[in-house]
Amino acid sequence: MNFQKSKDPSIITIMAEDSTALLGIAIAGVGIFLSDRTGNSSYDSISSLAIGCILIVFAFFLARENKGLLIGESISRKDYKTIVSLIQEILEVNRIIAIRTMYLAPQDVLVTIQVNLCILHHKTF
Repeated sequence: MNFQKSKDPSIITIMAEDSTALLGIAIAGVGIFLSDRTGNSSYDSISSLAIGCILIVFAFFLARENKGLLIGESISRKDYKTIVSLIQEILEVNRIIAIRTMYLAPQDVLVTIQVNLCILHHKTF
């Protein structure tokens, strides 16, 4: 699965959170080890600050990755072209005026389409 194209925030969150947790455990372990060996508790304090900085970076990463879903990201160019081609196949559509799309959830997309219709006259006998 391509994480960049995924609209499911849980996948990105889980991967980033687990990686951050493992890195935090390693830093905490080093800080505790150095504090124990040297008798200087400043190593433990420095490792705590480093873990806090990592958590801040993690929060900004998640905000950046999920920004589109938070503010209403539109669909991909490929999906947009597919919608346009499907609409152009409808005989009553003269032209497309505007299309607006927005992700509501990972699998739900809101699509609004403004079209100019032409009236087809059918002869009835």
